[in-house]
Amino acid sequence: MRLTLRFRQLYVLLLSALPAGPALAQNVAINTTGAPPVNANALLELDAVNRGLLIPRMTYNERLLLPGPTAGLWVYQTDNSAPYDPKNAVGLYYHDGTAWVRMGTGQGWAEAGNTGTNVATNFIGTVAGSGDDMRINTNGVGNPRITISGTNGYVGIGTTTPLEALHVNGALRLYKQAPVYPGTQFSLTTANGVMRYNDAVTANYHEGGGVRAIQGMNTTTGSANITIPSTAGLAAGMYVSGTGIPVGATIVSVVNATTLQLSANCTATNQGQFLRVGPMYTRLENIETVVTGQDFTDYNMVCGAPGQTQGGVHNGQTNPTAPQRLRETPFPTSQTAQSTGSRVQYLILGTELANAPFNLCAGNITQLAVTALDDDPLVPNPGCALNINVKVASTPLASLPAAGIDQATGNGMNASPVRYNSTNLIVGAGDVVFPLNPPYFWNGTDNIIIEINYLKAPVLGVSPRVLLTTGLTFQSTIWAYMPGASVNPGSTYYTTPSVFPAGLLWGLNTTRPVFKVWGQVKQPTPFNNTGDYTLLNNHALMVGTPQWAATAGTYRGPGTVRAQERVFDGGLQLSDHVFDRYFDDAVRPEDAAAAADHRYVPLNELEGYLAQQRHLPSMPSRTEWQAGEKASLGALGTGLWRTVEEQALYIAELERDLRVLEEMAFAKGLTDDEWRRMQQDVERSPRLTDDQRKALLARLEQLNLSTKP
Repeated sequence: MRLTLRFRQLYVLLLSALPAGPALAQNVAINTTGAPPVNANALLELDAVNRGLLIPRMTYNERLLLPGPTAGLWVYQTDNSAPYDPKNAVGLYYHDGTAWVRMGTGQGWAEAGNTGTNVATNFIGTVAGSGDDMRINTNGVGNPRITISGTNGYVGIGTTTPLEALHVNGALRLYKQAPVYPGTQFSLTTANGVMRYNDAVTANYHEGGGVRAIQGMNTTTGSANITIPSTAGLAAGMYVSGTGIPVGATIVSVVNATTLQLSANCTATNQGQFLRVGPMYTRLENIETVVTGQDFTDYNMVCGAPGQTQGGVHNGQTNPTAPQRLRETPFPTSQTAQSTGSRVQYLILGTELANAPFNLCAGNITQLAVTALDDDPLVPNPGCALNINVKVASTPLASLPAAGIDQATGNGMNASPVRYNSTNLIVGAGDVVFPLNPPYFWNGTDNIIIEINYLKAPVLGVSPRVLLTTGLTFQSTIWAYMPGASVNPGSTYYTTPSVFPAGLLWGLNTTRPVFKVWGQVKQPTPFNNTGDYTLLNNHALMVGTPQWAATAGTYRGPGTVRAQERVFDGGLQLSDHVFDRYFDDAVRPEDAAAAADHRYVPLNELEGYLAQQRHLPSMPSRTEWQAGEKASLGALGTGLWRTVEEQALYIAELERDLRVLEEMAFAKGLTDDEWRRMQQDVERSPRLTDDQRKALLARLEQLNLSTKP
């Protein structure tokens, strides 16, 4: 008979069965057999083979609303939380005195591994729909080592926000230190995309699985044998492809060091083609080696002892014809045969003085010089003598004023002391030197004005030309001279607010004499330095098509650089502006930029230029090179190109002059046309001065008359 007892009835029944007095070591058994409790340490013993214990059931929200849960309290939750959280899913819960804890399902991964798993349902990770990342940490929750994104599956090592399928924050080492598994090779396959490190003594580089391209394959129609430069690293079973090779062909055997036998006959005869072989490992890295920390000798520009420096870029000379000639020389002595004066001011920026080609340091400037190209006359007595003054002073001006020389201050030069004076200077070809007493102290930063003024003796001069720096970006020169007789020295001339003396000619330009400066000069000083370089270890650099590179005789051995077409440099400029300017006195618009820094040194000036500069006109000097102004390969090529063109012009000039001399020496029976051509040759010769040209033309006329019948 089945007996169902209410909880109150069971409670009363149990109380009535208890004896009076303390109850010690009592326990209760509930079973279907009526047997007494078997386990003495169990307060309540349940025993049944067809029934179980039903824990109180409730929803997630009801569990949370239980008042004051005691540690050890059990409940069964019948629904999932919303939103879903695996920590609050359906299941048994107990309270640990602080929080509810879901009991494990018994389906976790064991430390020793699991068996009988189903890859479709058993995994380590987050549940579907959660969007949660999975992380593997070490040394605490704040130190994520591996992160698998819950949104895209990207894997991050050392980062919690992977941006690629595998994102490594740090270095990645691929190393072939030991076989992957015992008894296997270091890498299992050579499939496309496989990478490893080859640590062989002759290798030490990364390599990847895939296809290698070998240039220089030769095939013959109907033959299974092909030849290539080297069969090293190839083996039977590898797939091959290329022009004349059937699709799907493989290597049957490596016949020798240059011959392969294929699984199919070739369908075409070719030479120098590409053979593609795979799968196999090919080198991933470039063949260069970066060598770091290597010693070399470098140069610093260091302030040294007093010395001389070339001031300004020498890229021009005074125009030979008036009136420009008088405006581009410090000595406009050909304006009149009467006594008259001149005042010129030249601005040099502090940034120019501190850098090449001046390379000055702060200190005393003791001497200046300009290079004259002509002689003023010595007769009649006293010759074209100048009572000349030279001044040097600092100025805040960065460009000389458009109004010229002001009366009040003379652009700051009126109050400046005269540092050089000569009462009878006659300018001659060569360096015109101005010793400064007192010296001018340059502070290393200031802009300066150099003023040259004079009163000329009543003798007509030639306005000696000088070497110039042209194309400056600021007004660097104010010139002022009297075209007629004047007793006023140049030191008194001014142009604003009025012009004094009356009739004074004046103006500005962006040319300036090349000043030689004696002062504290920066010298190239060697020092030991370290740097890095890239080494193509025992390799050559070939730039061109594979067919060109494979042509016999093209490869010149390790350490060489060859190009199929040409090697260009950003500074290389090839043009004909040297010839255009010489013959047409103009350059084409497209050559304007290339010609801007070029100055043709006439043949009659070349010796003087070389004696002073000690380098070719279109090439840098050793001082410029050591000072760090190292020309690029292209710039050097441009300079050599210009030099060759200039030499060709020199040869043409010499040939023309030689022809005139020969015809003068053997002048008998020449036609009028031949005489006119000789006269034109003399007139065109840039090597002759005006006086030489006049004298030679007069001599030609005499010879012409003397040979007439």
